[in-house]
Amino acid sequence: MRPIRWIRVLAPLAVMILAVLPGRAAAADAAPAGPGAVASGNVSARAASQAPSVAIVSPSNGDVVAGPTVTVRWTATGMEVVAAALATRQEQAHFHVFVDLAPDLTQTTPWTTEAFHTGEYEWRLDNLSPGTHTVWVAAGYMDHTPYRPYAVDSVTFVVS
Repeated sequence: MRPIRWIRVLAPLAVMILAVLPGRAAAADAAPAGPGAVASGNVSARAASQAPSVAIVSPSNGDVVAGPTVTVRWTATGMEVVAAALATRQEQAHFHVFVDLAPDLTQTTPWTTEAFHTGEYEWRLDNLSPGTHTVWVAAGYMDHTPYRPYAVDSVTFVVS
């Protein structure tokens, strides 16, 4: 068979495949993000229409927890979340976890050394001293600046 005939057969197939793949990725991303989940990279139309938010789900405010290791878990909506190292676009978010240091949401320089960075929905804090601690989880852009509108939550708990 001549090469030109194969192109006529394969070109429409390639177009069909490319048209189907993005739809599958969006459907997979529509699953709600939660503790332990890792976002896949594409944001669903439903999530994009929601205001960005972060909500810490555990521990709860005022909890007394056994230390020295505490795992903080949260959920997020209205943003595309990826690991910072995998971000390819400025609007892709990842989380900054601050311990006993409130994030400065007004700064225009990146949060780097003052926070832990993750694309996951939990962070294990090791070696917390007994006493009261406050943890903030704030979404940041690819360049580590605060997500706008702000998507941040905090929790205060006691390590026994």
